[in-house]
Amino acid sequence: MLADTFAAITARYIAVGAPTDGIWVNVDDILRDRGLTPIIIAGWLTILVDRGRGAMRAEEAAALYTLLAERDVRVWVDGGWGVDALLGEQTRPHKDFDALAPLEDLGALAAVLDERGFTLKELWGENRWVAHPARLPLIGGEEGGGSAVATAFVVRDDAGRELDLHALTLDGRGAGIPAWRSQMVYPPAAFAGRGVIAGTPVRCLSARMQMATHTGYPLQAKDLQDLRLLHERFGVAYLPEQARRVADRA
Repeated sequence: MLADTFAAITARYIAVGAPTDGIWVNVDDILRDRGLTPIIIAGWLTILVDRGRGAMRAEEAAALYTLLAERDVRVWVDGGWGVDALLGEQTRPHKDFDALAPLEDLGALAAVLDERGFTLKELWGENRWVAHPARLPLIGGEEGGGSAVATAFVVRDDAGRELDLHALTLDGRGAGIPAWRSQMVYPPAAFAGRGVIAGTPVRCLSARMQMATHTGYPLQAKDLQDLRLLHERFGVAYLPEQARRVADRA
């Protein structure tokens, strides 16, 4: 029931567009029609307002992807936009743009982001500093007395739009080895995903890899919706912990 409610609210949110203008249109009716209490209604409305602030719109996500591609920065879209790219449509609001990029492309990436006024918001706990020949803007630092670069970070522009990026290395087979602290290995097929954001073709993680990365952390309602859509559209099986959570929310 909650998943259906979330989908209905999301459709209305996307339809009205702006983060604040018209965000309340018929949302209260949608929730009350599903028999939810005022407390739950207030919670959903708060979530909508929070997501509206600094949300990454489809056109903005596509423009950022295109900008990076034009500067020879290879990225694979991950996270919520990665799922929606595979689906070919936006199914919910997204507060940021998640992506993976090769470690060797971080120099060009940092230059582009610096030119566009991005600033470093945070380094993830799994970040690992890796030696780099030059000190980079935004994501550069020092490690062991020499220049180093961050491998798991979030940057943000003046409008509050965020890019959440993790860097990896590609071996001779095309498999991805995380440069950040992680035991996960991305097989070559993980990078075969192709999708569309606002009419722009993008490279993204495959549906199977998207399912595999949704593990090891508390899954929110939006995550469960993403998993359900991947399962229904592409026939990707749930992992055991995901199946339990999906069943609990049904």
